[in-house]
Amino acid sequence: MIINLSLSKNPVIDQSLIDGHKRLDDFFGVKWERNKPDVYIVPDRKTIDVLRGVTTQPWVVGFGDKNKNALYFLDPKSYETESDHIYRENYFVALVKHELCHRYYINFIGVFTPLWLFEGVATYISGQLTLKKPIEKFEYFINSFDGNDTGREMVYRDSGQAVEILVKHFGKEKLLQLIKDSSKAKNKIELEKIFLSVYGFDLNYENFNNLIPK
Repeated sequence: MIINLSLSKNPVIDQSLIDGHKRLDDFFGVKWERNKPDVYIVPDRKTIDVLRGVTTQPWVVGFGDKNKNALYFLDPKSYETESDHIYRENYFVALVKHELCHRYYINFIGVFTPLWLFEGVATYISGQLTLKKPIEKFEYFINSFDGNDTGREMVYRDSGQAVEILVKHFGKEKLLQLIKDSSKAKNKIELEKIFLSVYGFDLNYENFNNLIPK
């Protein structure tokens, strides 16, 4: 299949990227000025599947390609026919910022593990938490370290709230330290040791649930 994609000329995406770069530069303490990712609008599910090299789930409407330093988004006009989403601009804006955050994470941290931290930071920074109901109990995020475990599909449920809890209770600097140090962890056991050294308590659901406002 020959794919012909055009660079995005969507004003909503353009403004989302401007806002996203400002927020992410501030959060990570960097200045990304060169080789920023190209952004493409994808017309349909078939093209997404070809680009990803797999048959994708209908909820997949945005993703990145670190090898090409590119971001891809399903055309909003195709949402109702090519995905299980209804297009809403505020959700789309948050999606763009979420995927942009992944590029920062990979470029400046170098890894995507632990997966719950990788996805949680993107969910937190993108503003997607404002579009979700607050959770009542943490029970999923810790299970997902590298995407090859049982927590892969559930990581989105509460990873963003986990990151938010850490920032609210202990500040951004400790979170940045966790992000930096956890990039060296090869598995969950090593991550648990790193988490304990940064925060002074064990990485488990009980401790996180105790931090939820009553």
